[in-house]
Amino acid sequence: MLSKKYLIGAMILLFLVVSLFSSFHVAKAQQHVIKIGIFGPQSAGLEHWTAGMWSAAQMLVEKWCPDGWDIGGTKYTIELYPADEYTQDPEGHAADIQNEIKRLCETVGVNFIIGGFRTECVTTALDYWGTRGYKDSIPFFIDGAATDALIGSRTGTNHDAWKHLYRIMPTNSTALVSTFIAAVNTTLCSENGLLTRLFGKVLWPGGPKQVKTVVFVEDLQWADIMWNLLTIPAYYVPRLGQHVNVSQTASRRLPDGVTHSAEYSQFKTAVQQAAGEGCNLALIVFSGPAGVYIQQAVNELQAPMLVLGIDVQAQSQSSYANEYESHLMALGTATPITPMLTVFWNNFTKWTKDHLGQELWPLYTAIGVGNAFITLKNATETIDSLDPNAIHDYLCPRTNPGRKLQVLNGIAVFTEQHDVYNSQYDYSNYWTGNARSLVVQWLDERLEVVYPKYYLQPPTYPEIPWAKIWCLPPWMYTLIWDITYDGYVGVDDVVGAAENFGAEPGTPRWDHRSDVTFDNYVGVDDIVGIAEHFGSEWPGPP
Repeated sequence: MLSKKYLIGAMILLFLVVSLFSSFHVAKAQQHVIKIGIFGPQSAGLEHWTAGMWSAAQMLVEKWCPDGWDIGGTKYTIELYPADEYTQDPEGHAADIQNEIKRLCETVGVNFIIGGFRTECVTTALDYWGTRGYKDSIPFFIDGAATDALIGSRTGTNHDAWKHLYRIMPTNSTALVSTFIAAVNTTLCSENGLLTRLFGKVLWPGGPKQVKTVVFVEDLQWADIMWNLLTIPAYYVPRLGQHVNVSQTASRRLPDGVTHSAEYSQFKTAVQQAAGEGCNLALIVFSGPAGVYIQQAVNELQAPMLVLGIDVQAQSQSSYANEYESHLMALGTATPITPMLTVFWNNFTKWTKDHLGQELWPLYTAIGVGNAFITLKNATETIDSLDPNAIHDYLCPRTNPGRKLQVLNGIAVFTEQHDVYNSQYDYSNYWTGNARSLVVQWLDERLEVVYPKYYLQPPTYPEIPWAKIWCLPPWMYTLIWDITYDGYVGVDDVVGAAENFGAEPGTPRWDHRSDVTFDNYVGVDDIVGIAEHFGSEWPGPP
């Protein structure tokens, strides 16, 4: 039998062990951690996860905030938690999407959710996030889904109930369609536009020259409004202008390649019909991988048409086969739109090469994650708080009028419905204005910015050498020595090539049009070739 002395000693020892164990757990519980859920498309065939959300989030934690966030003098480490949005079959996986949101919010206990790519997936996630009450304490930043209804039907109609919902991607569906519509009616098909001059036809005596146009739109919900805007005369004429004539017989909805099997033969047949009808402009809207088929068919058939529109998959360097396609993007190939975005590009390509074994270019979903991280870090460190209501009051223009956000691709301002895109569509003020998309064109394995041209002379910046001019496929415009596209080979063409002498892809003076020998170098042979065709005129399309 233990003596009283030993019994007391054993009790003291037990007390110390329990105290130490409890202290360990208390210390562990008091570790300062910010947990962020990344919700996105992990489906095969889509690059928006590895070339977008997930890689960007990991790179940002490692490279941009290795010491965490400083909130009120306390360092918080950042932990990331991936969640699948089941892009390929949102209806069949509605319960799985809900479980992913539940896991982030309850099991993991995240402070923030960033992500969302496909409209149907995000809709399911937001509805569940709302009905479960997570929306009252866990802010959700959409960084990939462009559909305006996602914001408008929630924060836009009942602000207080959805006040922790934000969209932080570089653009939205209104801005997307507005960008390439503006490009058509100001640059390509205006009265003296590139395509109007060369391919416009007078369809009735005294009428305007018109460019025959075809519209290809994927058969997904988010693109319904765009299909109507681009094909119904009452809608498209006021927007695209009187010099565009959309073929109602050649235009069609096509499989997206995510939820519908997309056969290349369908796209090839569609392009073949459009070319047969004399279409010289193809307007496209594709978020899925099937969009690359359009330009592939144009190249294979040498169809005389320029492709322009939304083709998300073509933003990736793996889609280089789409030479001459124009589409929307938040930047070109390492385009120095802002110093911060240039650093982001370089960090991202190096990080993916080091960690994934392949250098990837950041898609717009990567930029959206970057914008969310920067916005949250600046907000929480400025107000010294992780409280969602305090963050809202800092970001929302209702409570903090005039609040401007420094994001990767410019200065952004949240609207009252918490959308990053402002309706004041002023490209000339891009550097100090709101984030938005650009038009880039695939040329020589690069994505070159071709619209808007306002970037050439911003009011407070020197000439920016990376803004290019649209190039027409040589099978579309056979007078390749006319590098000014005025229908005549003259002195200006010789001078233009001479000014670019010695340039090659990636150098500031590189101009694809001046390389008439197509050897990726502007040399003597190009200037001689232009001079030999001096005086040649464009006879017009066949």
